[in-house]
Amino acid sequence: MPSTPRDPRKPAGPGRNKKSGSPAAKGSGAPRGASRYGGPPGGLPDAPRRDEPQRTGVYRRSDSPRQQPTARQEARRPAPTAPAPTAPAVTPEPPRGPVIEHAPTIQARLADAGGALRRRRSDDVAGLHRDQLAEIYRYLFETRRLEEHLVALYRQNQVIGGVYRSLGQEGTAIGCAYALRSGDLVQPLIRDMGAMLVHGASPLAMLRQYMARGTGPSGGRDLNTHFSDPAVGILGPVSMLGAMIPVLAGCLLAARMRGEQRAGLCFIGDGGSSTGALYEGLNFAAVQKLPLIVVIEVNRYAYSTPTQNQVPDGDLVRRARGFGCWVADIDGNDVLACYQATRDARARALEGAGPTVIVADTYRRRGHAEHDNQAYVPAGEIQTWEAQNDPVERYARFVLDGGHLDEPTLAEIRATVESELDEARERAVAESFPDPATLTHGVYADGETPWPATETWFRGGPLHRERR
Repeated sequence: MPSTPRDPRKPAGPGRNKKSGSPAAKGSGAPRGASRYGGPPGGLPDAPRRDEPQRTGVYRRSDSPRQQPTARQEARRPAPTAPAPTAPAVTPEPPRGPVIEHAPTIQARLADAGGALRRRRSDDVAGLHRDQLAEIYRYLFETRRLEEHLVALYRQNQVIGGVYRSLGQEGTAIGCAYALRSGDLVQPLIRDMGAMLVHGASPLAMLRQYMARGTGPSGGRDLNTHFSDPAVGILGPVSMLGAMIPVLAGCLLAARMRGEQRAGLCFIGDGGSSTGALYEGLNFAAVQKLPLIVVIEVNRYAYSTPTQNQVPDGDLVRRARGFGCWVADIDGNDVLACYQATRDARARALEGAGPTVIVADTYRRRGHAEHDNQAYVPAGEIQTWEAQNDPVERYARFVLDGGHLDEPTLAEIRATVESELDEARERAVAESFPDPATLTHGVYADGETPWPATETWFRGGPLHRERR
């Protein structure tokens, strides 16, 4: 019987079965797992040795050095094309969206503990009059002393949960919130109690809330700044931090559809600014040109992670420019700079210019909460910020040196605040936890509301809001 002619594409020789053309058995010379075409499994060329140049691209079987392409393969191979002409160099366009006061030295400020300090002229009061300057000092001092009362109560086991201080960064929350008007929405973080005090919450309400009293704004159901009443413009924080931005964006869209002129101010930390929800919400607000103001409080640490370890070069200004929004890079410990940036952002937003991202450079001098001993902070860093860049002391020195307020005025404010806080503390301590019989109130639509009326905790915002 005549033999079947050998397929010229199948190499003959040692290591092949002469009858079937299949690879030889183990020990016959062919590498185990070799392909029937003589190469490695899959028919691709042998992998180059370490000392050989690496080949790139998509390999074809005809590329193997062990065989030559057939005439049919040659006919199917596309004709070579001339290389595409090299495009001329194009200067990249600047990032979209106007930039306000973009400081290229942010990395240097991150490296220098006191480097965020930017001097303000003694006569630059941001257009505020004497009563307003005094009011701002009152909010600054009230916030710091109220937090000190809460720390003392925490150590006496009177506080339920933790205490999250804003020591060293009070100027950001107070200055930004002071620029809002009645009807605007504010959504703080747990460290922005000062913004809630400015927007109308009373110190007594905050004491009751931290101590889970049944008379508190949430009826003892929640803690710290976690309570809301959209009617007076206060939206509690969302624990999944970045989700606050799309929530507030949705509220502003609803207000627009109702024909209401309302701006919204939301705070987020440098850590929270890395969440995906923030990107989605801010992008939506930018596309819709919603009157949203997002303040990124760059306080140097996301719990214990330094900013430069979670953001490229620690530069949140560069990140903010990518949203196509207005961007303001400010000294967050200059309370008047915070006020100016928010005031201007609000005016632009209500004219249809869209959202603004305010990057506020500040510092958190206490841990994430009172249980955090800050072992991750370099030695001397906290003391440097306290000595060189305390927002309350800076503001007091500014109004005194500039002749805008005198020491007797500041002393009178401090005495009034101390008296009011002492009275509020004694009152809150004497009150009780929620009645267990009201456990299910507010869970079902039964008409029962376990929390007290807004009038019991809302004192109203700054005096200038209605007349300006």
